[in-house]
Parts: sequence; structure tokens; C-alpha cells
Amino acid sequence: MNKTMYTPRKLLVCAAIGCILLVNAFILIKVYVNRSEVVAKVTLSQRELTLPNNYGFAKEDSSRRLSIRWATPEIGTDTLNSDYWRWANRSRLTLSNEHFASFRFPACEEKNKRPKVPAWVLLEFNGSSFSDYLEKVEQHRQFIYGLQSTVDAAYSEKELAEKRDDADKLLAETKNESTRLYVIDAASDPQLLEIAKQKRAATSAGQLLIVPAEIYLSYNHCDKSKKFTNEIIVSKLAVESLYVPKDFAPALPMEAESRSTLKFTANIAYGRFGEPWIIRLN
Repeated sequence: MNKTMYTPRKLLVCAAIGCILLVNAFILIKVYVNRSEVVAKVTLSQRELTLPNNYGFAKEDSSRRLSIRWATPEIGTDTLNSDYWRWANRSRLTLSNEHFASFRFPACEEKNKRPKVPAWVLLEFNGSSFSDYLEKVEQHRQFIYGLQSTVDAAYSEKELAEKRDDADKLLAETKNESTRLYVIDAASDPQLLEIAKQKRAATSAGQLLIVPAEIYLSYNHCDKSKKFTNEIIVSKLAVESLYVPKDFAPALPMEAESRSTLKFTANIAYGRFGEPWIIRLN
């Protein structure tokens, strides 16, 4: 009888194949369990779901995806003058003492240790956070238009005209293009956010969702002024890119030039683990 000889190389190959199969099986089981129950649905548009920069999918590329675009309420009136500061503040978030303490971050003496940690965040879609930001942008525009060009003024008439033009563009962008999806709170325990969600629902007409994410301490955490004591940075949502099923792909044009004018809506479902997927694309 011939006995099969397993050399160390064959054993290593078999072990590698086994690991790949186990990982794939784990992923498929996780997806199945997550989608076995829909805990929330939300309808987003091209304002919250962005096409990739390399849009214009190649024929051999079967993985079409949409990225989730979100912001935080930390953008103040003083940051509206600069595209950079609006971008830099989009992920900052100040927490309550209770929610901040739930992460058990290291003391300020260890401020160089700022590891990314898993978290749960509270998302608000088309609610008070967006309307508050829109109001700030409108007030900013009113302020810019109220400036006068005089001999002692800080700006010349040409500079004022440019600022007014920028303010008009920012207002139009906010009304028609900016995301309405905001990360408004975070905690290590989703039950803490359930309480916050109930309180928020009483004052905001927006849709509220609790989803997993990744955060880290703000660079300003140990600021001597104590102004940023409970500030964190939301690094990313656990799922920030949504796979577009082939059945829905025809709703997206193939031409790269269509990125800026494309209008669509997507019905998104969130499952047991707070992970989303597309159930309809129009």
C-alpha cells in the first residue's frame, strides 16, 4: 500500500489553505448573522455616498463600492473661512465626562500613547447637527456681506468681493452637496448611546443610528487650558465602504465624467452588528 508522504512544505501549504478557508467561512458567517436581522434602515444620497476617485470602472473590476461620507458638529463659525480648517475639524468630537471615561484612556503623563480603540458612535442623519451647521453657514454669509470697505478696513473691495463669492459658494454647497450624516456622540458601551439616543430623539427630527467605529485621543487632550479635555478624533466608521451588488450597478453610469453630476439614492440596512449594506439603489 502506498502511503502519502507529507513533506513540511506540503503541510505548510495545507495549513495556509486551511487558514484561508477558515477566515472566509468566518467572514461569511458574520455577514449572514449580521444580515439575519435589520435593526434600522436609512435612505442616503450622493451627498452621503461618494464615488471613488478612480471612478470609471474597468471592465475587469467587479468590485464597485460607495464610500460613506460623514462629519461631526465641531465646525465653528471661526473655521468657515478655510477649507483646511473645515476638513481638519470634520472628525473632532467632544464627549460628556461619562462617555469619555468609558474608554479608560491613559493619563496625560502618557499622552504620547494614543492608540486607536474600538468604539460605538451615534449617527444622526438630516437632523439638528446638519441644520445647526447650515445656520452657521448662513450667519457667516450674512457677516461677510455686512463688512464694508473703508480706508481703515481690514479688506479691500476686491478682497471683500472674493469673500462674498466664497460665502455664496459655501452656502450653495452646504444646501445642495454637503453630507447630512453626522457622528454626534461616542462611547465604549453601546448601552450608554442607547440612553443618549432616546434623549436626542426628543429634540431632533433626524434619524439616529448606533454603529461601530474606531477612535483615538485628540492631540489637544492634555491642553493646559483644559478646553479640550474630553476631545477625541473619530478615525473611521467600522464600515465606510459599501459594496454595490451587480444587480444595482446599472444605476451608476460608467463614464468617469459623470461623477460630479450623478444623482442617486440608496436604501441602506443596518444589521445585528451595526454593519450596513445596500438593499436598493436608484
